[in-house]
Amino acid sequence: MSEREFETNFETMLENSVPGTPPEDVVKSVTPWRSAILRILIGMALCSVTLNFLCLDYILPAVGTTLLLLGFRALRRENGWFCGCFVLTLLRAAYFFPMLILNATVYAGSVLASPAISVLSAVNSLLMIAIVFCFRCGIAAVQKKAGLPPRTGAATALTVWYMSVFVLALLQYIELVFGLAMIVGYFFILRNIYKLSGVLDDAGY
Repeated sequence: MSEREFETNFETMLENSVPGTPPEDVVKSVTPWRSAILRILIGMALCSVTLNFLCLDYILPAVGTTLLLLGFRALRRENGWFCGCFVLTLLRAAYFFPMLILNATVYAGSVLASPAISVLSAVNSLLMIAIVFCFRCGIAAVQKKAGLPPRTGAATALTVWYMSVFVLALLQYIELVFGLAMIVGYFFILRNIYKLSGVLDDAGY
């Protein structure tokens, strides 16, 4: 048998040993759209919840920012809005990670007390609002592409939620019961957005 015939037979054997399409349950478990949305939503949650013990106030936002980068990176070619989300997340990461390193040095106190850092923190919060708004528009564009009626209520509520938190932070409004209600509402909003990603999956997106 010649070398050419051997290669042809070997390729034929490989093709026959592999099924044409993977099982449906395997396909559903590796859907890029849904896994990207899950990373984004978990990332948003970790960046928004502050736990001041065991260094979780540093660890959780770091993990959350990384998940946001991974999620939006996977969707950045889908439409301009998701690309905008990725660029804005890169800008937030360019601020967050150097600040994270700075907090571990002896210069943290003097630098963090400067007015410039306060301005950068406010800009960082505004970038998050812009990300959520672009996310909402990106979902609307995806729904249109999939031939579905626009359902952006949860994403719009998420944008309003972040804007409300920004205003409350400026006013330094602290109320335990109201804060707990905001947190509960936040997670309901994230759950509804994830359910919407399932609807897009069912539509064959």
